[in-house]
Amino acid sequence: MSIRSKIGAALGIEDIRIHELCMVAALLFLSFSIPMSYKTNVYAMVAFGTIWIVYQAISRELFRMAYDWKMVLLPLLFLMPATGLLWTYHVDANLYIVQKVISFVAFPVGIFTIRKLLTGEVIRLVNYVFILPVLYAGVYYVVRFYTLPDGYDKDDIHLLNSLTRYNRTYLAMHLAYAILFLVTEVYRLWHQKRSYLVLLVAGIVIAAMGIITIASRMSLFGLIIGVGFFLFYRRNEVAAKVRVAVLAGIVVVMAAAVVLVPTLRGRVMDIVEGGWKLEHGANAKESQSGLTLRIEKWRCAVEIIGNHPFTGVSAGDTKYYLNECYRKNGFWGYHQNFNAHNQYLHYGLMVGVPGILVYLFVLFFPFRLALRDQNVLLLLLILLIAIVSVSEALMTRQKAIMFFSLFYCLGMLPYFRTKKAQDKTQS
Repeated sequence: MSIRSKIGAALGIEDIRIHELCMVAALLFLSFSIPMSYKTNVYAMVAFGTIWIVYQAISRELFRMAYDWKMVLLPLLFLMPATGLLWTYHVDANLYIVQKVISFVAFPVGIFTIRKLLTGEVIRLVNYVFILPVLYAGVYYVVRFYTLPDGYDKDDIHLLNSLTRYNRTYLAMHLAYAILFLVTEVYRLWHQKRSYLVLLVAGIVIAAMGIITIASRMSLFGLIIGVGFFLFYRRNEVAAKVRVAVLAGIVVVMAAAVVLVPTLRGRVMDIVEGGWKLEHGANAKESQSGLTLRIEKWRCAVEIIGNHPFTGVSAGDTKYYLNECYRKNGFWGYHQNFNAHNQYLHYGLMVGVPGILVYLFVLFFPFRLALRDQNVLLLLLILLIAIVSVSEALMTRQKAIMFFSLFYCLGMLPYFRTKKAQDKTQS
């Protein structure tokens, strides 16, 4: 058996050809690049697009595909706010242009037209390749933090942000997803290949150390909810003692982390002592907490949506309207061009209440399908995104868009008609 045949057998693809192998390799590089630098993201997208064109020229899968209305779900997240650019006054040239088209429009086409290559083994490999740089980044962050010399204020959020070239918020979300994926793998392999369990558990511990040190509260909350949901969902297959032990372990670990880890302790005390109201005046910038800042941003976003409930203010004008509201309320955030820090409100700003409803539909329609069909990883992904979207405008950042688009598409594959199914329907 040739090396190519052995690789094909390992990937679950019979008689794999060179152009198909290159296509899988490009997809793996794309997955690997997501947590990396912006430049690496661009290289990976260009490589994926180039090899996809060659693959289509040889295989012509694009013309054999059974198209399904569900293919518009992700493009809606681009096309809906993009239409708002028609009535914008202050166009942000970097907003919803080339990269957003690639991620929200080209990604679904690219993924769904190579679906015959996306076996269960390939999809798992894509996930494993993604979490490798994520775990490395988590270790790098933890090591840098705990090797800081004396004299640094380890409760300072600005210090946390400066420790690494990775964006702290999105790294935490990636680490949370890595833990959720590894938990599903532990469950899958528990009665099969226990020799791998040590490595999987080690990966969970490393990712947990990273996310606790980073102290991103919503990603931590999404992770805890995700693990709790998984245990509840598998309650008939996981012994009650195991479920109780895992949940008790989470409570003990989180309590110990709040006491022992200065970053997390500082973020928790930030809420407890900081209150819910933003202070104004000379020391306002130093006295704020992440929560009070967000409340001020959300207040302005809700006010603007209330004034433009059906059309929003367009994708190009959100910063302008928010800054005007910040200035009117005496909030120093207009110097920073803060966004709404809430993805639901961000879509509401762009296209009004319809934008919020569309985003909810894009998230929870697949959630209902996944719940019905026990597509656990898609369930956990949507739960995580839905929770983090409360405190972050995720779809304004390329790392979040690429992450969500890729794994959302992979999770949605079972719900798209195949050519065989279409032929059967037509007959």
